[in-house]
Amino acid sequence: MPNKLEFEGIALLVLVLVFAAMAGAIHHYRAEVLVITAQFESFKDKTAALGEQARADKLEKEKLYADNIAAANADRSDALNRLSVAQAAANTRSRPSGNNPVAPVGSSKICFDSPTYNAAFRDFGLALDQFIQDARGYAYEGDRAQIDAMALLKAWPQLPEKAK
Repeated sequence: MPNKLEFEGIALLVLVLVFAAMAGAIHHYRAEVLVITAQFESFKDKTAALGEQARADKLEKEKLYADNIAAANADRSDALNRLSVAQAAANTRSRPSGNNPVAPVGSSKICFDSPTYNAAFRDFGLALDQFIQDARGYAYEGDRAQIDAMALLKAWPQLPEKAK
């Protein structure tokens, strides 16, 4: 039968072995924590660098887009000015229809009497002038819409040539 001293020696040995196992486990897990911490710090640094690159790319794109929009707005203003000048020139070229020359009295070439014929011709001329004015207005609106559409297309964000 083991004596008390042997029993205490075995118990002490078991305690030392348990302590050594715990110290080894602590050392192992501490090393794993240090490795994971280093990996996490590396991940944070890479993420921060990618974030800064993304911010720089975003600012570059915004500047490019702002330049595109400014150029498109300038082109639009120029085109609208040219359109207004052309519209004004077209309006000055049109002339109201004049009266028909008065037919000589007793002429057999006109079916109506001269005042009635001239009034009808004048009314037709006024209606024709109004139609032409309305048609020019519609054409002007269509041209404005086309200019606006072209300006929108030009101002729309484009991929840079290097990204295509």
